[in-house]
Amino acid sequence: LAEVGEFDLPHETLSGTSLRAATGDEQLIETISAAFGEPARGHDYIYLRVAIPGRGTATHCDYPIFTRATENVLTCWLCLSDLAFEQGALYAVENSHRWEEYVADMRGFDLERAQGARQATLSNNIIQFAEAQDARLLTARFNAGNILLFGMYLIHGAFDHRAPEMPVKLSCDVRWQPLAEPFDPRYMAP
Repeated sequence: LAEVGEFDLPHETLSGTSLRAATGDEQLIETISAAFGEPARGHDYIYLRVAIPGRGTATHCDYPIFTRATENVLTCWLCLSDLAFEQGALYAVENSHRWEEYVADMRGFDLERAQGARQATLSNNIIQFAEAQDARLLTARFNAGNILLFGMYLIHGAFDHRAPEMPVKLSCDVRWQPLAEPFDPRYMAP
């Protein structure tokens, strides 16, 4: 880290200002607004994900964390650096957002209000989890600037970064919702 809020990558520095510019890009706003069919706004809280060798992101869905004020929320995952599979690629469990029993079980679950009585992590072994559901894991090679837009019920995570000789993987995710919907103050600046 060069300074607080700056990240050194090969040949570039990512600052808080450039991160806000990337996540608030006009074309991105138009794309997400079109997905909703009405004007949309991103939450102010941005999850910057710096994947170092040996780490991944556990299998989960975003519903228990971001739907307190409205269920009409989408996640926009934005790749900030070119990403090889070995660096911990993002994955999604195919059609998991359509599993009625799973969706019914998630509906109304608020992770913070559960106070540890229930966890958001769905599995520590994504391969076994997907096989048990007879589902495929979907992933791809991602390049800087690629986005993945998905709803709150999609089961996803990131494989472990298994390339210690490669630089860190850098991405972020932002939740978006229609402007007309109530916003959760936990994720909005005062």
